[in-house]
Amino acid sequence: MDAYVNTLLTVSVICGIINSFLPSSEKSLKKYAGYLMGLVMAVVILSPLSSFVGGIGSVKENIKNFTDNLMIEEKTDNANKIIVNATEKSICDKIKNMLISKYNFEDTDVYVSLETEESNEKIITIKKVVVTLTNKASWSDADRIKSYLENMIGCDVSVSKK
Repeated sequence: MDAYVNTLLTVSVICGIINSFLPSSEKSLKKYAGYLMGLVMAVVILSPLSSFVGGIGSVKENIKNFTDNLMIEEKTDNANKIIVNATEKSICDKIKNMLISKYNFEDTDVYVSLETEESNEKIITIKKVVVTLTNKASWSDADRIKSYLENMIGCDVSVSKK
């Protein structure tokens, strides 16, 4: 603020000195010089507004950056969900293929799903593996399949027949 006041006083003094050196007989010259000095004074007086207007631009930029960051976080969350879902599907497919190869089941006779904890989006914690046997696979011993998977995977397994 001190710099603003010093600038305002300096410009006023300079304009006054210039005005005093102009010949009084040249009224049209004094008129134009007064007009120019008035414009210079107006620019000096209004100069703080330029920093305010520039501040509005930076506020707009800050808002844009904030919304961009929100969109990036949302995209990251969506990407993490896609990765987790793909990983869970891959695990289910691996378990299903293990059962198909060990017990000679048909691909359409075995359904595998997972129950997971959502404690951390970067770590998949499997609480339970759920296996559903249909058609010819439903004739198999569910307890034997459950025991096999629990020993292989190391988590709770549920085997049901339809």
